[in-house]
Amino acid sequence: MSVSGRNQINLLKKKHNINISSITCDFLMTNTFYKRKTISKDSERKFYDFLDNCKKTNIKLIVVPLVDRSSIKNQYEEKNIITFYNNIENFLKKEKIKIAFESDFNFYKLNSFISNFNPKTFGINYDIGNSAGLNYNYKQELKSYSKRIINVHIKDKNKNNVTVPLFSGKAQILEAMKYLINNEYKGNFILQPARASFDHLNMIKNYREIFTKYAY
Repeated sequence: MSVSGRNQINLLKKKHNINISSITCDFLMTNTFYKRKTISKDSERKFYDFLDNCKKTNIKLIVVPLVDRSSIKNQYEEKNIITFYNNIENFLKKEKIKIAFESDFNFYKLNSFISNFNPKTFGINYDIGNSAGLNYNYKQELKSYSKRIINVHIKDKNKNNVTVPLFSGKAQILEAMKYLINNEYKGNFILQPARASFDHLNMIKNYREIFTKYAY
């Protein structure tokens, strides 16, 4: 959120020839402004500032988590979310920024929720591990709303809904990826594995090699 921070990000992007295509707003897990009866103008301004800074680092996809502490618990919270993001749609379209909601809703409820938003600007972030941890059926989910998925997190969870190393839990990772690819999904697959106890960098490199060969 600082000029020096953005300059450093842009410098490192150029130096290492990389792009930052998306950002997950984990700060919204603690700053759940929509859980208040009314959304303050200050919260709205801060989010506009955040989006403006994303634009300055050429980040065009914003993942909004509606899970865990930021999970939608009742109708007024859901209404606040729908109203808030639809109110900023013109700004998003102007800046060519898209919002991807990551939700813990079941497939039926999520399909209903996302129908409140323009598909040209808003979509779904599908987290393979979170869905498995909640005992959701990936085929049922993807059949229902795969056309609205614009970003995917690759994660694995065990029977206790705890994040574990990829392929050691119950998530059907490759099966879900295959379904998406066969149904013309063109977005990114973002690695969100459990951290290694050591040599985290090489773990990520190995996963990247596996999924690059499989997906592309």
